[in-house]
Amino acid sequence: MVVESIINVTKARKKPILTVGLGFAATLISTWLAVWVFPSGTSLAVVFLTTMATLPLIIRLLESEEKKEERELKKRKRHLFIKDHKEVFMVYLYLFIGLMLGFTFLFIFIPSNIAEGVFQEQVLTINAIRGGTGSFVQDTNIFILILSNNLKVLFFCLLFSFIYGSGAIFILTWNASVISVAIGDLIRTGIANASHIEYFKIIPLSFGRYLFHGLPEIAAYFLAGIAGGIISTAIIRKQFNKKYFSKIVVDSLDLIVLAIILLFLAGLLEISISPLIKF
Repeated sequence: MVVESIINVTKARKKPILTVGLGFAATLISTWLAVWVFPSGTSLAVVFLTTMATLPLIIRLLESEEKKEERELKKRKRHLFIKDHKEVFMVYLYLFIGLMLGFTFLFIFIPSNIAEGVFQEQVLTINAIRGGTGSFVQDTNIFILILSNNLKVLFFCLLFSFIYGSGAIFILTWNASVISVAIGDLIRTGIANASHIEYFKIIPLSFGRYLFHGLPEIAAYFLAGIAGGIISTAIIRKQFNKKYFSKIVVDSLDLIVLAIILLFLAGLLEISISPLIKF
């Protein structure tokens, strides 16, 4: 495959920052194809095509991670933890950054009439979220709503990755597109009402407004995707009858617990700190 010839698992592990370029290029090419091939259903087509472009790398990455974990578990009794999955986590993180930058770039710079079709579903999702949180007055109620929604996403990341191995990448791509539209809309609005000197302030503040709580939130989804993917790969490779399979499950549970803690932190940041970041 073309993607694998550009960046393989070994390259991604050694230099995960290379996946920023992969994510950025995938969004641009997928958007062009979606507009051309699926003019009446562009919004979801973009997400599907972008996911397909990144799948080969993620599938092989999870396979190599499960094999690595199997080797490590044979050598020692204690189970692994997050630091042992650092390489995979960094690949997910940089890939997500690439996707987010690509979608943000597209939302800001492509013609408005095309952007409306490309990001139609994302805009509807953002409006629904804003409408839901806007109906609550107390921060406690907002926090519970945010946390419950994020836990649902976490569950689906875990479920998709368990069933499809690398299925969580679709949810992560979708989230990247939604966050990018929110950031891009903030940048557009800020630039329209600001002087040229303030442009340099608007862009970092727009990213900060959503990434301050968004990064721990997305990190939680990464961990769930890694956990489910490792278990899924182990089952596919028929490792469930071996003595160290239970240790793989325990290791994955550690990742899930850490993911829930990160979501709790992200929810607190979203209602307390993020609203303070303004132009």
